[in-house]
Amino acid sequence: MIVLLCLFIFSATFIETQVLLIGTSNSTNSFSSFENILIKRKIFYDKFYTDKQESLKLLTENNTPKYSILIIPNSYYWWYNPYGNWQKILTAEQENMLNQYQNQYNIKRIECNIYPSLQNVQPKDSANPGCCSFENFFYFNENSNLKMSSIGIYHYPAQIANSSNITPFLFSDRGVIGTIVSNYQTQTTMQFYTAFGGWSSTSNYLATYSLNWAFGGQMPDNSGISLNNQELYIYAFIIMIFLV
Repeated sequence: MIVLLCLFIFSATFIETQVLLIGTSNSTNSFSSFENILIKRKIFYDKFYTDKQESLKLLTENNTPKYSILIIPNSYYWWYNPYGNWQKILTAEQENMLNQYQNQYNIKRIECNIYPSLQNVQPKDSANPGCCSFENFFYFNENSNLKMSSIGIYHYPAQIANSSNITPFLFSDRGVIGTIVSNYQTQTTMQFYTAFGGWSSTSNYLATYSLNWAFGGQMPDNSGISLNNQELYIYAFIIMIFLV
């Protein structure tokens, strides 16, 4: 019994929450590409909704980083007003907090549905930046046999003005679709200039690809573990009662 109890407690503390999904309370569709994978592999994650005025807690009680991966599945949302407008989901304060956290603790970030407006990344066609009513294909290089359809996912083909800290990795016939940006010595972000959603097989594949990158090339799979942390603690408590 004692051995079993130790195994339960060890399992409960071994699997930690590593991923933070950041979005608005109506981000269910854009979350789904990543959530489906995390749930299937039983990778624990938290959610933070920027429109609920909650405090963003990135550190544990011991002042150690709670998360090693930050994911923003939809960087912009439609803010309804008489004129209509797009607005970033992060406030300036939240953005600064994430940048400092990412830089200090070498945290990976994945951002989707980014509009290419960085100094070194601009729209390929400024007059018609968004695309497309017709099918386009994404690929990792021109010789790749893997061609991913753009059907159902709006995207913004970009061009790289200065590649000193930007590495393009995903392309289409109309321009760059994905880059890895190193803003600081330890801050690395994978950016996608395309929307994500669980309805798109392309989005689901790119979500898997980006998560694998964020986990250092080996995304964990805890699907063989049938209990979550809360359940493990409950069973451990029950066993302790019988031991007493």
